[in-house]
Amino acid sequence: MNNSIKITLLSFLMMIVIASASAQQNEPVEMASGLYQSGKIYVVVIVISVIFIGITGYLISLDRKISKLEKEASDSIGENSPVTINVESTITVNAKNK
Repeated sequence: MNNSIKITLLSFLMMIVIASASAQQNEPVEMASGLYQSGKIYVVVIVISVIFIGITGYLISLDRKISKLEKEASDSIGENSPVTINVESTITVNAKNK
């Protein structure tokens, strides 16, 4: 399964769990009552939905870009001769005894 689909499903499941946990409240919330009465609750829901969709879309596009870069990196390593990295370091320590 594609990683972006996994991320989307996990996010959706998290939203369901949070919604069901918040649905367990017995007493009404003052702010929610006021938002329901004035009709502004729909604006809040739409804004939160747009933000969530935007973040999800960004994560999916980022996943695709990273996958593309990983594929290009693995292809370029496979085409060239084996990569060897030579690391040389010299550490000089001057210790003085008093």
